[in-house]
Amino acid sequence: MYDKDDSEKWVELKRQEMEYEKRRAHLISYYESVKHAQSVQVDDIPLPTLQVPENIIYGNVPSQIPLPLDTVHPNLSVRPILKKDSVYKERPSGIEPPGVPP
Repeated sequence: MYDKDDSEKWVELKRQEMEYEKRRAHLISYYESVKHAQSVQVDDIPLPTLQVPENIIYGNVPSQIPLPLDTVHPNLSVRPILKKDSVYKERPSGIEPPGVPP
């Protein structure tokens, strides 16, 4: 009907129909891929294998990094950093603390 009466409107409707069909096909494809992904078990997905060249002795492979040797630390007492030693460990002799004001 629009084809004969209003050709501009018919072109616009045809363009909208094509966009709708394209969006619909994309959504159907997405829905089917989600349904397929839900049916796949995680254990069925193969993991990639590590390809290490034979000529690398100490490459970027963490298992080939040598571990550090155990070091012996002297038994020093560890002092806490938040508890500071008082300036006066012992009360100075001859000085009395101030008393109640007169």
